[in-house]
Amino acid sequence: MSRLFSKDFVLVLLVLLLLSLSGNMMNSPLPVFAIHIGADNTIAGLVTGLFALSSMFSRPLFGWLLDKKGRRIVLILGVLAYALVTFSFNWVGLVSTLLLVRFVQGFAMSAYTTSLGTMAADLIPTSQLVAGYGYYSLLQTLATSVGPAIGLRMAASKSFNGLFTLSAAFAGAGLLAALLINYEKKGMPIVHHPEISASGNGSGKMSRLFEKTAISVTAAVFFLSFSTGAVMTFLSPYAISNGVNNIGLYFTANAVAIFAMRLILQKIIGWIGLSKSAVIALAFVAGSMLTLSLAQSIGLFIVAAILNGIGCGIVLPIFNSLIIQFCPPHRRGAASATYYIGIDSGIGAGAVLGGIITKAAGYPALFMISVAGVVIAFAVYAFRIRYQYRAMAAAEK
Repeated sequence: MSRLFSKDFVLVLLVLLLLSLSGNMMNSPLPVFAIHIGADNTIAGLVTGLFALSSMFSRPLFGWLLDKKGRRIVLILGVLAYALVTFSFNWVGLVSTLLLVRFVQGFAMSAYTTSLGTMAADLIPTSQLVAGYGYYSLLQTLATSVGPAIGLRMAASKSFNGLFTLSAAFAGAGLLAALLINYEKKGMPIVHHPEISASGNGSGKMSRLFEKTAISVTAAVFFLSFSTGAVMTFLSPYAISNGVNNIGLYFTANAVAIFAMRLILQKIIGWIGLSKSAVIALAFVAGSMLTLSLAQSIGLFIVAAILNGIGCGIVLPIFNSLIIQFCPPHRRGAASATYYIGIDSGIGAGAVLGGIITKAAGYPALFMISVAGVVIAFAVYAFRIRYQYRAMAAAEK
């Protein structure tokens, strides 16, 4: 069996952890900061929505650049830009400026996340894709646990400048680690064929920017990410409106549940199979959103967090590995970009529409609508992805 934890893969994981900490420290407190400087719920939703949308629109470009110019240069420039833009939040005092800076930050985040996802695909042995992406997601989970707790604590004491500086410092540390990644220079056999389209005939600019084998998984991830955008943006204001002040426990419980699932993910898939694992996981996520819509105490918030952690801890590594299994090796950059477009657009939709929904009907209505999004993701898996996976498995026999 090929070695999973090579030096460069460990460095990719380190960069991922540092940048995820940086991002998660800001994601939950920023809507609170927006309200602090005069925004309402609709504008607070735009703070997350514009970030996700700018990231989404730039994904195809960065995916193409990764396949054409290489992974390392896109990663380094993306992390550098992200660190500088994050530090610039210290001078934001107007809602309009906040929206502009957040929009620019989305471009930088798009560059480094697409790069890291593609590098992971390069470095994880094919026989260990699910396990490799399990560890990849595990570090994102750790950041999801620690980052929001730090950020919300600093936001509660109105230490926003300290928050922005600390977040930029983590990004700067990530840049130093990124500079050490050099597997492309060592001649690792990564094939760059920018002239070859997803369809294999090289026709059309759109086919070079998007990977068609990733469309079905991307669609499922879009509807699943709608709930992520809703939680990321409105969980803290929702908890405060219910008199729950220690909502940081939600993120801790969520991370613990995801961590536990990562440790036994391979056993679960071996026991009941990949398809059943994905279906059951989506049911847990739907249950989480339903529980949130009813939550009035920290106890129910924690139950929702655990349900979400179990579901996402199983289904996201499965989706991530399927993206890579479905696509040709030389299209990994485009496939990663296409996949993250689903995440970005789903989070953006959850944030922007969430602002409108909460203003018109309240927070519980938003989480009830999020249940419908997870149900649609289930339908996409059941009627498309499952058959795509079976066809791939049959072709390999």
